Amino acid sequence: MQGECRELHVRFYAGVPLADAGGHALGTLCELDREPRRLRARAVRALQEPAASAAEELRRRT
Repeated sequence: MQGECRELHVRFYAGVPLADAGGHALGTLCELDREPRRLRARAVRALQEPAASAAEELRRRT
């Protein structure tokens, strides 16, 4: 993955883990950008909310 990111010129990555009911990591909801930047609290919440929904959907299917 690291080599692929270099080819895409990724300069920013933010990720929120998706976990099952037992707390085991299933994946990550992430945001990538070619420009470096910082996340403010509002943007963190904007990632956490859909991550929580996605994790809940994954838990329902297991």
